[in-house]
Amino acid sequence: MEKPLISLIVPVYNTGEYIEQAVRSVTAQTFENWELLLVDDGSSDGSGALCDAFAAEDARIRVFHQENRGVSSARNLALSEARGSFLCFLDSDDTLDPSFFETLLAMRREAGDMPVCCGFYRERQGESTAPAQPLPAKKIPLDDFLFEALIGRLGLPVCCVTWLMPAQTALRNRFDETLGYGEDSLFVTQMLLSYPEIWYDPVPLYHYRTDREGNTVTERSFRKSESRLRSLEKTRGICRGRLRKTEQVLTKHLVECASETARAAHAEGKRAQYRQYKKRCLAFWKELRRCPDISGKDRIRLLGYALMPRLSEKIMLGLYGRV
Repeated sequence: MEKPLISLIVPVYNTGEYIEQAVRSVTAQTFENWELLLVDDGSSDGSGALCDAFAAEDARIRVFHQENRGVSSARNLALSEARGSFLCFLDSDDTLDPSFFETLLAMRREAGDMPVCCGFYRERQGESTAPAQPLPAKKIPLDDFLFEALIGRLGLPVCCVTWLMPAQTALRNRFDETLGYGEDSLFVTQMLLSYPEIWYDPVPLYHYRTDREGNTVTERSFRKSESRLRSLEKTRGICRGRLRKTEQVLTKHLVECASETARAAHAEGKRAQYRQYKKRCLAFWKELRRCPDISGKDRIRLLGYALMPRLSEKIMLGLYGRV
């Protein structure tokens, strides 16, 4: 039987310290019929030259160079060049388990014609944890999966790097280049909307580095919060009327993110934006009252976020050590 070709897309920007580990985790895969698309997004630390060197070693590696336009633009360029039957994504400071491709393809054979999702290792200060939790069944309605993931019970973010995607479906979509953050979740949701069900197994196959200096996960800024809010609004917009439970949990996240954006605006001395996002937070909370799948406890807690963004942060940090 002919083996399918998997296209793995890796945007690269100033990760020269880590890119070799990422590439070597691909060349070490037990499944060998893959192509690696490295997109150098205007790196200034020599990452682009490293990518060219990798391509010279292995004909399955292709490199593209562009001026710095952001991760979405880099991924979109690679999507236009991908030749595989399936698509996967890897961040250039992360790595893959050697059986990543082989295991996801085995899951796909069991699942049938639908996207499949695995779990991940979180790498921090030399320690690895595998936080993704199972569901009662591996085959699950899309609305149920997204609700459980977004509500936080799976310990799994909705992001592109843990999926094996049918290329025919994924290539109909593109990453939103107007977003600096949150573009990943929006892209994945757009792609998944073509399927009533997905296949999820929390086996950890992706190694996600969270303690790299410059990692956007740890950044806190008005710019990041505002972009995340726009991503959430767009994601809820495409789910509206199609995924009832997912739409509700996205409304919950809009309350939280609008409150976070207000706090970030205040911290940066942006008084007008603070008032603007505090008002928007309250408007989202009023919509939340019509969401029966969000608990009454959450609705009461989030009313505090809407009415007193700054005080609610202090209270939550004092009680739980997090917001």
